[in-house]
Amino acid sequence: MHLSTHNWMRAEPLETTLKRIKKFGYESIEISGEPEQYKVNETRALLKEHGIRCWGAVTLMLGERNLAAKDQGQRERSVQYVKDVLTMVSELDGEIITLVPATVGKVIPDGTEEEIPLERVQVGDRLRVRPGDKVPVDGTVVDGRSSIDESMITGEPVPVEKVAGDRLTGATIN
Repeated sequence: MHLSTHNWMRAEPLETTLKRIKKFGYESIEISGEPEQYKVNETRALLKEHGIRCWGAVTLMLGERNLAAKDQGQRERSVQYVKDVLTMVSELDGEIITLVPATVGKVIPDGTEEEIPLERVQVGDRLRVRPGDKVPVDGTVVDGRSSIDESMITGEPVPVEKVAGDRLTGATIN
């Protein structure tokens, strides 16, 4: 089994994360997709030093990052940002990039759905994840059932059946 994790929600230096995950047998990491946070040569050296490979990057499409924006300049900047993430991942010998959407479907108490920015999601919110969507945050299935592609975490190519009470990992695919 291949063990991989991410550092995109950890408020600690990459080196600290690498030391910890190596101790627990992890083989790779999906780093935060923020090219300005990393000097590729330094990051590559840290990965090599700890025997961890770069699996890829995950990036949040928030604020000005909107590939579907009405403003052409905003779309162009968003595309350039994604290209910068691709370049960073390629230079670190990574394999995947996960783009997390800026909005999610929040189910409000009357059962209807409202689109909200990802940064407004709070603990306890009920979110609807439609087939083909990425799971926006870690959570628990409250209602329904589906098959989730967890290959980015487990390496297992077969989707896993999830039912009420099962845990979900953010950035996996419904």
